[in-house]
Amino acid sequence: MIAQLARKIRYIADPAFDTRDGYGGKLVIALRDGTFIERTEPYHWGSPELPISAHDIYDKFEANTAASHLVGNVGKIISMIAALEDVGRVGDIVELCRREQD
Repeated sequence: MIAQLARKIRYIADPAFDTRDGYGGKLVIALRDGTFIERTEPYHWGSPELPISAHDIYDKFEANTAASHLVGNVGKIISMIAALEDVGRVGDIVELCRREQD
């Protein structure tokens, strides 16, 4: 199902979205009945114009690592990063992120 959808997607560089002006973009969905649904975002999420909160970053990290070897350490990694000034050794965070050796 995802592969079928992927075959229907096309990327077209639009000079109206000059990367020096915020990395914006536009999504256009063409429906079978000829209807077009469009959405334009002038700035990317995380830019100064569209900031991302620390909570959103932690949620994204958690979602991106849900199926990884990090899943058991995610909470601890997030807590350590949230209180980075109190971490004695940055290597402790790195160690939590390393893949376990067999």
